[in-house]
Amino acid sequence: MRKLTVCMLAGTLGVLIAAGMAQADLSWSFAQDTLAARATFGIEGTMLRVTLTNTSSFPVVRPEEVLTGVYFQMPNVTLTPVRAVLAGESFVWFPKVGTGVDSSGQIGGEYAYRSDLSGAFGDPSHGISAVGMNNWFGPTDRFPGGDLQPPASPNGIGYGLISYSDNTGNAQVSGKVPLVQNSVTFYLDGMPQGYDLSGILGVKFNYTSDICPY
Repeated sequence: MRKLTVCMLAGTLGVLIAAGMAQADLSWSFAQDTLAARATFGIEGTMLRVTLTNTSSFPVVRPEEVLTGVYFQMPNVTLTPVRAVLAGESFVWFPKVGTGVDSSGQIGGEYAYRSDLSGAFGDPSHGISAVGMNNWFGPTDRFPGGDLQPPASPNGIGYGLISYSDNTGNAQVSGKVPLVQNSVTFYLDGMPQGYDLSGILGVKFNYTSDICPY
């Protein structure tokens, strides 16, 4: 039987990823048992770009293995969510009829952002989440975009991330809610001029719909 881990887990700082920009991207990653994730941060003008990826080589067989958020420290910076789009060749399994993702790949209405997290989240103050986390993330925190899966608020594991190798054949996660395979890119506006990405610390990844101690 596969081991089940806590649902919020600390990442480790990875290598700087070379990019044809003024500053290289910064990558944080996490791996434990069958779970693995990566968050890549970059700056485009005044935008912070965050790409969240489920990098596990295992299929998702239970809701507790769906990647639903990323949290990080970035002191003295407050951002405005602009858009959330499917990254690369990612796509949505089981979209609600009539509310599927259009050709632009935008799914912003299914994710939310806050810059004032505390309490059970520990050190991270910034967070991007597909789930409500006991009402920490609500309708007014969402990225711009339509409601693709009611209610019009972060809720459950809908539009959470499954691994690229997932065959979506397990009954616990197949067909009940839309799921993204396997990566989403978020854009947030308001980065200070000359900000050094090494100032982003304490990155943590969240699985399922609960807040867990870490």
